[in-house]
Amino acid sequence: MIVEVDTIASFFGIDSERAQQSAVALAKKAKKGLARAVPAPLRQPAAMSLVAAGSALLDSPMASILGDAWGTARDLHRFCDQSAYPPDRISEHTLSEHEIALTRNPELEVVLDGAPTGLKLQFELKLALTVMSAVLRIQAGRIIGARVGDCRGGGKYSCSSVTLAERKTGKFRIPGAVSFDPGVPLGKPYGHAH
Repeated sequence: MIVEVDTIASFFGIDSERAQQSAVALAKKAKKGLARAVPAPLRQPAAMSLVAAGSALLDSPMASILGDAWGTARDLHRFCDQSAYPPDRISEHTLSEHEIALTRNPELEVVLDGAPTGLKLQFELKLALTVMSAVLRIQAGRIIGARVGDCRGGGKYSCSSVTLAERKTGKFRIPGAVSFDPGVPLGKPYGHAH
């Protein structure tokens, strides 16, 4: 059975119980730093706020990760030539098996009443994906949609020395046809997908 994956959280298979376990581990780690910078009654809420902010990274759609990678692929830049590919025409381009790597390192700082506390937590997200095939729909120098074949990959999500999630997958699929609105500009990363 091939699993459908629509967000980074579903890629890691993070459910509410597992998310809570990770939050507790991270909150314990954060509390040590919070003890130096935050009054005792505010430590638990501050730790949980950091966890919530870090987990927002996992809400990113997998389609936007693919769109970002495809938008910067040099071999697609030819679709920006309006004499060969008029803006009113939709072209399709098939990609065979290819790899996509993603690393994100957001840093969060605890702020109390508008003043920085000096406590910072470094999150790290690493993904390595293999996409078996994809058919891209391109118009006016933008990727406007895609049909994505099977994928597989691995990844790790951590904060400081705490591993929050780690996984190596079998085959998975991005559900349905992906559409990008207003389109992924070729030559530039894209922010989100629909």
